[in-house]
This record gives sequence, structure tokens and C-alpha cells, in this order.
Amino acid sequence: MSGAGRWPWVAAGASAVLGATQVIRPQVVPFAGAGDYLIEAAYALYLVGAVPAVLAVRRANPGWGRIGTVGSVLYAIAHGLLAIPVGLTLVLADEPPEPVGLLFLPGLALWLAGGVLMGVAAFRRSRPLGVAIPAALPLAMVAGAAGPLVEAALWAFLATGGRRPVR
Repeated sequence: MSGAGRWPWVAAGASAVLGATQVIRPQVVPFAGAGDYLIEAAYALYLVGAVPAVLAVRRANPGWGRIGTVGSVLYAIAHGLLAIPVGLTLVLADEPPEPVGLLFLPGLALWLAGGVLMGVAAFRRSRPLGVAIPAALPLAMVAGAAGPLVEAALWAFLATGGRRPVR
């Protein structure tokens, strides 16, 4: 385990469960079964777990400098913002009221901005990690239901400190 601790593994695991469940069974809102609750609970756990995970990754990478700090804070705020409508969806078993759902726009914008800044900071230290961070969200969006598997891979990569396995 890297100096980032367990939180990146929590984010990776929750995102993997989310992605695998969505691929097997698409979510229905309002919820129609246990699978819908599992998907939303995994999504909520991922978003909430990503906040301390990204801060732990930042602490484990002191060489990222101010750009890395700003990027990590934006990334954490983004996940926290998105956790609000997702958590409310889980509790209501339906879409959250419109004002709450509007948090997705600034949340995604901050996620992208934070990812780019973290990527710039990480690129100076480790080229693969610097490319992986800002590429993860757009790739996840393109992947559709399997998108959380991209995020799971990123968090697993972050949890190992961005190091490749020894052969």
C-alpha cells in the first residue's frame, strides 16, 4: 500500500462495484429493485470515499506543489458536491428535487478542473500518472455504464502511488 493509505482502495472498490453492477443491470429511476439501491449506494460510497482519498493521495505526493494542492482541493469539493444529489437519490429512491440536481454542473466542472491541475502536477513527477488523472473522467463518460470501471482503475493506480507492478 502506498503512503495514501486505504481511502483510494475504498474509492476503487466502490467504483468497481458501481461499474460492474451497471454493466450487468442498468439502473431504473424511480428505483424498481434492489439492484437500483446497490448502484446508488455504491455511487454514493464512491463519491464520499473519494474526498478523503484524493486528500490522502495529495499528502502522499508532496512534490506536486501548489498546483497539486489546488487541483486536489477542487477534485475533493467536486466529489463532495456530487455526493449531495446522489445521496438524496439513494434516500428518496427517485431523482432529487431540481435545485439539488443542479449541483451536477458545478460538480463535474470542478472534477474536470481539479483533474487537469492534479494531472499537471503529477506529470512533472510521473508521466503515466499525469496523463491518467485528467483522462479518467472523459474516458469514463465515453464508456457509459462501464465508466466507473475506468475510475476504479485510476484509484487503484493512485493507491499504488502510480507505480507499475514489478515483473
